[in-house]
Amino acid sequence: RDIVRVPHGAGGHFGGDVALQMMLFGPEGSDPLNQRAGSRAGTMSVLCGAAAVDSIRRKKPIDVPSLLG
Repeated sequence: RDIVRVPHGAGGHFGGDVALQMMLFGPEGSDPLNQRAGSRAGTMSVLCGAAAVDSIRRKKPIDVPSLLG
């Protein structure tokens, strides 16, 4: 069994917050891993979170596509 130590930067998410902020607020930069999401993916992400909270409150599943109206 090997132990692999992964270096990380300071701050939240092991230093990933700075990289995430640069991707969000500095979109003119490159996206070599093709990770940048469009507005639809962002909308669906927010709706999934809202549906999860609503599902917990109502104690039943929530149909995410139906939230798009």
